[in-house]
Amino acid sequence: MRPGGGKAKGSAFERQQAKIISLWVSNDKDCDLFWRSSNSGGRASQGQVTGTQYGDLTIQKPTKEAQQFYSTFSVELKRYKKFDVLKGWLNPKSDLRDWWGQCKEEADKNKVYPMLIVKPDRGETFIILDMLVTRNINNPASGFIEIYNTNPLFNIKMFKQEDFIKSNIWKSLYKEIKIHVNFT
Repeated sequence: MRPGGGKAKGSAFERQQAKIISLWVSNDKDCDLFWRSSNSGGRASQGQVTGTQYGDLTIQKPTKEAQQFYSTFSVELKRYKKFDVLKGWLNPKSDLRDWWGQCKEEADKNKVYPMLIVKPDRGETFIILDMLVTRNINNPASGFIEIYNTNPLFNIKMFKQEDFIKSNIWKSLYKEIKIHVNFT
């Protein structure tokens, strides 16, 4: 890969995910609700609480659905050359655990829930959520993996993004965290 190619690949992944999440939140009605935040959360990752911008996505169109999603989750997006999602989670020195720590810290600062979306090259995209948010989502058809750790910070559920969006479990998340949204 040419020098700097990884950054371009990561930026393309962020743009792609902004569209996917926009369509997901709007029930396939709008692909432009979200866009990459300036510096992909750079200010927030420097320890500044911005209030209106955190994570790698920000609202582009302030619809009710976009505002409810954004006031619920801080989304971190990571595309990386190569890693094994499960083995990476079990390794205490892995990038994946560092990314989750960053995502969780930023979400906590902004009083929202962390959502980490990761994709290795030539691999599937995964959504990682805190176990506390997903504790009542137990439908095996949704294809999740639960990972428990002695450190509760790392107790998570991991979903294949495609399965997560196709199933209705994401709608259950709003109920789980007591946000009532009309998803008709």
